[in-house]
Amino acid sequence: MYFFEDVCRGRPDLKLNDGAYKVFFNAEKYDSMETENLRAFFGFIKGQRPATDLTSRLDALIKRARQDSKLRGQYMMWSLALDDERRAAREAGLAEGMAEGLLAGERRKALEAARNFLLNGVDADVVAKSIGLPLDQVLDIQRGLSVS
Repeated sequence: MYFFEDVCRGRPDLKLNDGAYKVFFNAEKYDSMETENLRAFFGFIKGQRPATDLTSRLDALIKRARQDSKLRGQYMMWSLALDDERRAAREAGLAEGMAEGLLAGERRKALEAARNFLLNGVDADVVAKSIGLPLDQVLDIQRGLSVS
């Protein structure tokens, strides 16, 4: 069993204090859990037969849900909608990543071109106007070239 609460990465003494705690159980280790109820519950989750009143009630609810065609239909619709949302989110993330990558590549290429023009004696003002970089950035590149 693992307990977590939200804290600030930069200041571990600063807690979110929203009252939320996360508890994670390792169901693989159900046989070493503290109480019989926990062992029975996580054993049931791992596929064992119901061993307590709670797991027997859960088993009955699961069996009833499996036989309910309306509930099965709702679950299937929910599952399809969730798949659609995941697909859309993934596509949006890929598009955003591609756009960021293209911008980074364009920027890298512009900086490289500015450096090459400056090395060939082109005036910094002409480089800035031609490539579309701010003049102060081109001057920074030029200063870096004089230092090397």
